[in-house]
Formats: sequence, structure tokens, C-alpha cells
Amino acid sequence: MAEGDAVLDMSSMGQPAHLFEDLAQQVPDLRGRITIYCIAESLSGEALEGLVAQCYPQASTTKYSEVLHVALPAPVGEPCDAFFFEYGVVCCWGFRTAKEEQELLQQVAKKAQQRPLPPREVEVDRFEYNYSSVAPPSMQNDTITISRHHSHDHQTKLAICHALAQSTKLCVYEERVVELVLDTKHLPQVRRGEMCWLPSLSCTAADFEACVKRGVACGGSQ
Repeated sequence: MAEGDAVLDMSSMGQPAHLFEDLAQQVPDLRGRITIYCIAESLSGEALEGLVAQCYPQASTTKYSEVLHVALPAPVGEPCDAFFFEYGVVCCWGFRTAKEEQELLQQVAKKAQQRPLPPREVEVDRFEYNYSSVAPPSMQNDTITISRHHSHDHQTKLAICHALAQSTKLCVYEERVVELVLDTKHLPQVRRGEMCWLPSLSCTAADFEACVKRGVACGGSQ
């Protein structure tokens, strides 16, 4: 050290600063809504793109196989993401209120739906996302935790929404099976090893076919 250079006395400054302090731990977690709507048997991809361009001109879209991603700019905070699956399911990620989600459904999804479901079959599932810098990725108590580093990655959201959308669609089919079982439970059951009694017909196959075509029952005998 050259003569006259100043010497910094660190002893008078207390403990040295942690230059590489983990600042991420000081950032609070960010939470928001995820809502899954199954409203139809299918959605028209072509109609969806036109409706989004018309109703949300500032939105950006990305088309994948069986799904259209729409990124909607937000006045403040994180942008909103919507995923329209061709098998009739819409996933809303990050919308502030249910009213915003309903506006999207009315203006876009329901105008592009094909074979809409009756109201009693419409399925709605609700979840919450949590962007965390500390907690590991997980799903617990309807809360999906992912890293804050992926908060702007719509493909990460797409992977999650794809699983949620299929689960919601499956619920519709399960309800139909339950309804079918209840509607047919009064029918007699054939136990295993038994055969139904079938009468032998006294007419030929050609005669029977002619009877069926005329709507007349063909007589038979045991």
C-alpha cells in the first residue's frame, strides 16, 4: 500500500453486510384463482380465434394441439391466462373475480361451443395457485404451489390446466354413468351362469326381418 492511502477500519462498522443474502425469502407469496369450466362437448378452434380477436384485441394467443392459449393484459399485477380446450373445457388462471370469468365465457366460449351441455351437467372446479420463492412445487387442499420463476411461463400453467381440464371432463362422464345406472336399476339382472329365456321363432329369418320392417310382432312358440 502506498504511503498516504486511507485505511478503512472495519472494526468500527460492526458485522459485515451479507452481500449475497437470499433476497427471495423476503418476497411474499402471490396467490390467485384457477377456475375450470366444462360447458360443452367441444369448442370450435376457428371460432375461438375470431372471437378473441374481436372481443379482446390486446390479447396475445398461442395455438397448440387441442388448446388455444390466450394471455389477457391486466391493469395491474399479473396477466390473466385462459386456456380453451377443444373438448369443451375452459381454464381461467389469474382472473380477479368470477365476473371477469363469466364475461369471457359469454363473449367467447359460449359463442364457440358445439353441443352445449345442459345446465345440470355443467361442471365447475375451483382451485388456488400460489407462486412461492421458497416452498417446493406441490398440490394440497386444492392449492397448487409453483415457483415464482414460472409465474410468467404459460406452458407450465398449460401442463397443470391440461390435467385439471381432463379431470373436470371426466366428472361429467362419471355423472352420466351414475345416472344411467340409476335409470336402469329396475331392470332384472341375470346372475352369472344363467341364460335368459329366449323363445324359438316359428318363422324364418326372412319372415322375421319382414315383420320387423313392418313393425308387426312375429309369433313364436316354445
